[in-house]
Amino acid sequence: MNFRRPTAAPYFTVEPEIKNAAEGETIEFICEAGGKPAPEIKWIHNGKPLDEAEPNPRREITTNGIKLHDITKLDTGNYGCNATNSFGYVYKDVYVNVLGELGISLRTNAFTFYC
Repeated sequence: MNFRRPTAAPYFTVEPEIKNAAEGETIEFICEAGGKPAPEIKWIHNGKPLDEAEPNPRREITTNGIKLHDITKLDTGNYGCNATNSFGYVYKDVYVNVLGELGISLRTNAFTFYC
């Protein structure tokens, strides 16, 4: 008998989400994917793979995500999660929106007041 191993293109089991946070906070993006063979997950920052992106000493790469500690306005930007195997890929682009001291978000025109 000739048995074939099942195969599947990558699919997200946990997708990263857009983050709105105030300066000084810590945020985390989580990205998990399934598929056969197991997909490799790579992160993108502002259109560049992380190893080519501008270094950030407050950025921590975790097993399934990225943490940004003590965020500032300079952390505003795009992050992308790319899960790839030999049968394809899935990609999700998300945005970090750093709110000012009054909680005003210029990107979304949303207001949040802190007490």
